[in-house]
Order: sequence, then structure tokens, then C-alpha cells
Amino acid sequence: MLRRGRGNWVPKCVECLKAAAASGDAVDGLEYPELVGWFGYQLATMIRTYLQPATPVVDYGVPHDKLVNQAVCFILRGMGLKGRGHRALLQPGLAGRARESFVLESELAMSNQG
Repeated sequence: MLRRGRGNWVPKCVECLKAAAASGDAVDGLEYPELVGWFGYQLATMIRTYLQPATPVVDYGVPHDKLVNQAVCFILRGMGLKGRGHRALLQPGLAGRARESFVLESELAMSNQG
């Protein structure tokens, strides 16, 4: 599970954060952008882990699509994306891809645990 984050997710987050900062869509000057990538990866993975059992470990009390949208917004804000940056990613066409990525990364992480 953690090797996948180091191999794909974290380097891609660092690359994207640098591009977003250069375009003005994210704050600049993160001292350790790798940590931001790890934090996003770990949050997404843990939410997916909590939802894995037939009876979820945590009842978030909201529909799945709302949970995913909130998690994605939270992660993107935490990564330093400014309002227009994360709102653009959650536009109708892109929102589905963001959710798909969130679910795929989480499912791949779960399948690599065993």
C-alpha cells in the first residue's frame, strides 16, 4: 500500500503542486511538498479502508458522492490549491475523474495490502 504512494502518487502530487504554484493556482513555497502528497494519499486510503467492511467502521452520515467531494476538496485545500484551483477540478466532467482517481487509488492500495 505505501509503496504505491511513494512510486506514483507522491511524485505526481509534487509535480502538480509545482505547476499549480507556477500558474498561481496554489500557494508557493511549501517546504516539504512530499509530505503534502503523503497526507492526501493517507487520508484517501484511510477513508476507503473505513468504508471497506459491510458495516463501515465510520458512519460519516452523508452519501458516498458527498463524502468523496468533501474529501477531495479538503485534500486539495490542504495541498495549497486556491479556491479557483480546486473548484475547477470539481467541475462536472472533472469531478467524476477526481472521484474515480480517489476510488481507484484507494482500491489499488487495499488490493496491495495482502
